[in-house]
Amino acid sequence: MAQAVSTERSAQTGPRWQAGDSRTSNDGRGEVAALGAAILYRGDGLSRGEKALAALAVSVQTGCAADSRHFAREAARLTKDRRTVDLVLEEGFPSPITGRRGTIVTTAARLATPFQNLRDADLQRLHLDRFDPEETLDLLLASAFATLHNRLPAVSKGRDAKEG
Repeated sequence: MAQAVSTERSAQTGPRWQAGDSRTSNDGRGEVAALGAAILYRGDGLSRGEKALAALAVSVQTGCAADSRHFAREAARLTKDRRTVDLVLEEGFPSPITGRRGTIVTTAARLATPFQNLRDADLQRLHLDRFDPEETLDLLLASAFATLHNRLPAVSKGRDAKEG
């Protein structure tokens, strides 16, 4: 009986984008959307607005205009902080933003920069701004997802390659 419960539970918690799932598409957009939703709606850690802010920083850093516009709208809507969003869009990096949101923006941008590593100063800043392990994990996940999303072939995202 324990076996049946275990099997049922794993079926409920398994990836939603498995083969045969009607929500997937042949071009991979379903899988990417499911991954993004899993990260955005992950329970503990950063707020959804902070995750969108990290994704915005990555999109600006990687030069993806279309994703920058999308994540800017989401970050502004969820954080209710248009000023910070505008600073990310206008100033780029290094960011003049301070405090917790500045840490999110700076760390995400550094993670998206080729041949850059987090430095001791970056890790110290996370510590000083009291990021707990779940928040740090969310920052890494949101940054990695946005980097992946920005670098997918534009064709698979259904837009012109010049848009990013």
